[in-house]
Amino acid sequence: APAAQVAPAASATAAPVETKKAGSIVQQINEVLQENLRTSGMTSRGISLVEDLQHGVIVYVGLQRFLGIDAVTDPEIKALIKSAVAEWERRSERAR
Repeated sequence: APAAQVAPAASATAAPVETKKAGSIVQQINEVLQENLRTSGMTSRGISLVEDLQHGVIVYVGLQRFLGIDAVTDPEIKALIKSAVAEWERRSERAR
């Protein structure tokens, strides 16, 4: 009987992990970034993160395209993105 209780618990803990992977890490960080942009009042800048298989993370700022976070030339925008990454890391740690 104890073994029967262990198996459902294991599958129950596996399910949320699978659900969480519905979006890539870049997509999840972009969601955090969009939340931060709304509270900062910078949504009109058109900042977003997109995952690219060849280039990794692509950052869009309006019509400008940057290959990676470090390529972003605006220090305020770069700081916002890095803040979103840090927030995503905090949330991921809490979810474990």
